[in-house]
Amino acid sequence: MHIRLKKNRFGSVSVVVVDKSSGRYQELHTVGVAREEPEIESLRQQGLEWIRRRKLSMQPELDLYGEERKACEYEMEMTERVVSNIAAEIIKYKRADCISHPFMMDYVT
Repeated sequence: MHIRLKKNRFGSVSVVVVDKSSGRYQELHTVGVAREEPEIESLRQQGLEWIRRRKLSMQPELDLYGEERKACEYEMEMTERVVSNIAAEIIKYKRADCISHPFMMDYVT
């Protein structure tokens, strides 16, 4: 399925959704008629949306592991926050130790 822009006799443009099957094009849906470029682009976007909905009705998208994926992403985000806080605290304490014990400076990178 795709969008076809057909020029009409009087200068307007028809926006049509077509599909090719058995070697022939078949008009599935007429989105609308327009003269100006912004109107044509708007109708073209409506046609693309119509195609998307039509394909979803023919074969729905599956969101496998949707809830699990969201929970996992949240858990990873929280883990990264905790690890970054711990890393900052470790660096802060290492610097404090080096300042109070100058001979330990060799062990800190």
